[in-house]
Amino acid sequence: MADDCNEYLEDFVYELCILNYVGTIIKGNNINVMLKAILCDSPAKAYVLNIHHHTAKNSCLRCHDIGKYENKRVYFPDSSASMRNYTEFISYSDKYFHCGETILTNIPKFD
Repeated sequence: MADDCNEYLEDFVYELCILNYVGTIIKGNNINVMLKAILCDSPAKAYVLNIHHHTAKNSCLRCHDIGKYENKRVYFPDSSASMRNYTEFISYSDKYFHCGETILTNIPKFD
């Protein structure tokens, strides 16, 4: 696997954009493809989203809680922490959460 997630995903995102905008012909029908989800385990999700791995203190995908280390594990004790949202994610405003940008934000209608 490539060290840079964007290099690894470049061909996938390019082809998916074409399938979304132009489509493909199946049995005489033009079909446009739209990605609904990407299913990954925690390390793979961190890689493709270009965020800190699941063992980092600022790694919660859902909220801004700062994790605590205990018994060689990270847990998130603050259930009242503010929630993350898509607009904030694509602005890359949290330098403790993001490692850099991800090419996945170029996929049409995928949030």
